[in-house]
Formats: sequence, C-alpha cells, structure tokens
Amino acid sequence: MDPLKNTDEKINKYCTLIFYIFLTILACIGAFYAIFAAYDWKIEKNDFTNWLIAGGTIASAFGLIWFSYLTYKNQKNNEFYSLFKVLLEENNKLLKEITESKKDNLFNLNITIINLFRMSKNIFLEDGQKLEINFLKKSSEQIDLHYEFKPYLITLFRLLKLISTSNKISHNDKKEYYGLVRGLTPPDIQFLILFNSLSFREHKKRPNYTDLLIESRFFEHLPITESWLKMIYLSGKTLDSKHLVRDSFLANQFIPLLKQYITSGELIDLQAFGQSIYLEQKQA
Repeated sequence: MDPLKNTDEKINKYCTLIFYIFLTILACIGAFYAIFAAYDWKIEKNDFTNWLIAGGTIASAFGLIWFSYLTYKNQKNNEFYSLFKVLLEENNKLLKEITESKKDNLFNLNITIINLFRMSKNIFLEDGQKLEINFLKKSSEQIDLHYEFKPYLITLFRLLKLISTSNKISHNDKKEYYGLVRGLTPPDIQFLILFNSLSFREHKKRPNYTDLLIESRFFEHLPITESWLKMIYLSGKTLDSKHLVRDSFLANQFIPLLKQYITSGELIDLQAFGQSIYLEQKQA
C-alpha cells in the first residue's frame, strides 16, 4: 500500500464530505426562506424557526472554516509528498546503479569490512573498547574510499531526515514511509549502511545518521544469521576448492563473533532492528 496515496485519499474524502454537508445546509436554509416567502409567513423574534435558521447559518460558517482547514492540510501534505517523491526517485535511481553496475564493488567492500572485524577480533577478546575504536576507524576509512556509494548514502540520509523532521504528516504515516524505504533496500546494501553508521554515532548534531536508522527501525528485515553473514563473506571468493575450504574454516571461527557483535547493541542500538525475527531467535 502506498502511504502517500492512502493519506491523500483520506483527506480528499473528508474534504468532499464536509463540502457536501456545507452545501446541504445552505440548501436547507434556502428552502426554509422559500417556503416562508411563498406563504408570507412571518418569523417572530423568539420563533423556533428563527433559531433554526440561525443555527444553520452558524453550522454553515463552521463547515466552511473546517473545509478551509482541511484544504490547507491537504496542501501541506502535497508539499511533503512532492519533495519525498523527488528524493525517493533519486534514491531508487542510485540503488539501481549500485545493484546493476557496482555490485562487485559492494561485495568487495562488505567483505573488506568483515575482514577488518576478523583481523580485530583477537584485540576484541582482550580489550573490547580498543577493538571498537580500531574497527570504527578502519571501516570508516574503507567506506570513505568508495566514493561511488556516497551519493546514495547522502540521499538516503536526506530521505530519512525528511520523514523524521516533517510536521506535515502523522506519526503513523511516518511509519509507513519508513517501511517503504526499508522495503526498497536490499540486505547487502543494508549491511553497508549498518557499518557506515559507525562514524556518525558521536555526532552532536541531531538527528544524525545513526539516530535516523534507529528511529526508522531500518534493519528490521536484515537477515543477521550466521549462514547469511558467511554467504556475504564467501560471495567474492574463488571457487578453488583448496581456498574455499580454508575460507570456510576461517568464517566458521569468526562469523559467530561478528553476529554477536551486531546483535549485542555495541554496533548500534537494538531498536534499529525493530521487531526483527532474527533478534527474537537469538533471545530464544
């Protein structure tokens, strides 16, 4: 379901309903006046009909005010929709470029991130804080080197920020928009976004990248299982049986630690995973 279309339909429906009520009230008032004029009836000062006509006039005025308010609200919603549509189209265009022509670069970068974790895991076992600082720095450096992903990551930030900071849509509508963006983002790109958030955690300016990922529950559908992480790690490896056995052995040693790191809350607040079934499996 398109949340933008659904919201517009609701507002238009209510605006139309109010408008028809307003016209009906005006028609009733006109009918009363026509009847009284035809029969030459007089309306006394305290006559009930006089109060009825006055009440109808007041109701019509309130109806006009309410109709104007809903029209204004609809215009505000259309302003948000127009900007959201532009950013979403740009987001989708950049996503398509990555998945079609830069997929190998994406795989290589994800593998590099996993290898950085693998090389750091011994430090992690001795001093977790030292690993976090080292891993944060190295992974951020690697992501920054891949400038071809920067336009997409910046556009995604602007898209999430637009939803988060807008006062023109309801909280429930924001959840729908976030869900739409989540659903368009493939898991291997979500993996990159997850580690890209490392370099934004300490930014004082709010909302920062990490804040938006948490608010949007961006990784709710990220398959953080050992089998999926292992598949990502081995996706760019050669099919040579000797090397494949070696790489599989290495993966079996550190992939469980990587999953534990992701799902521990150290990498990002677990609220970013929303109601992830993979976290529920871990807790079970």
